Amino acid sequence: MDPARIDGNLSLQDQENTLNFTENTASVKVVSYVRADPASLHENEATFEDVPQSQVLPPLKLTEGSGEDIWVEGVIKTVDFSR
Repeated sequence: MDPARIDGNLSLQDQENTLNFTENTASVKVVSYVRADPASLHENEATFEDVPQSQVLPPLKLTEGSGEDIWVEGVIKTVDFSR
C-alpha cells in the first residue's frame, strides 16, 4: 500500500482512530508515522506493510512522548507510536 497522508489538524485520538481503521480494513500495519514533507501544510505520512488478512493486529497507540515530530491539531508535537 502506498503511504497515506493524514490530516495534522486532527486530534491525536482522531489520527490514531484513522490509522487503526486503515489497518483493520486494508490488511496492512503501520511501520512508520512521520510529519510529511515540510512543504506540505499540516499533514503526516503513514507508511504501511502488507500483512495476511487473517492476522489480527493489536491496536496502534499514539501518545505524546519522545518519538517523531508530527502535526497534532495544527501544531507540531513529539509522539510515540506503539502496540
